[in-house]
Amino acid sequence: MSDVNLYNNVITYFLENVKIDFSDEILHRYLNLNRENDQQTVVTDEEFKEYRKAYCQDLLLEKLVKEFDIKVEKEDIRHCAAKRIARYFGTDESAENDYFKSIIDNFLKDEKQVKEFYMEALAEKIILELKSRYKFEQKKVTWEKFQELNQPKVAETTEEQAATTEGKKEKKASKKSNDNQLEMPLD
Repeated sequence: MSDVNLYNNVITYFLENVKIDFSDEILHRYLNLNRENDQQTVVTDEEFKEYRKAYCQDLLLEKLVKEFDIKVEKEDIRHCAAKRIARYFGTDESAENDYFKSIIDNFLKDEKQVKEFYMEALAEKIILELKSRYKFEQKKVTWEKFQELNQPKVAETTEEQAATTEGKKEKKASKKSNDNQLEMPLD
């Protein structure tokens, strides 16, 4: 779970701190064109924000894959499927038998499941690369504290947001001198 947390924090950090330039107008037109083909309504502003975030995340992942020369193979996807199914049954993925293998095979027939396992394998490889290239400070915390640290933030009031924004600006200025800061230019 700490690896998942690390992955999410790194992706969030890049999404919040790296400016990705592309035309919102073109993305709007593309999304609306696809909606017209599906005979649905025009994309709302809220939906657009989510699509834009997902598109930026896809670009970021593409950059990391290229930068780290990551390749996700079929065996990686199968291994992720085996791990998930083993967790579900409360067993070890190395304890494969014919029944276990048939369940994995059935999961891997579903394109949606394969995509999820692919993303899981990709995240694992990115985490391994990050850990091999950068130093991260490890902290021991209780399970309750870990959960508290990873709870989605509740919306703040306008005054709290202003104070938080000012504090973040000060933190960013001090972080720039930090030697362990991650920097990755997006092409």
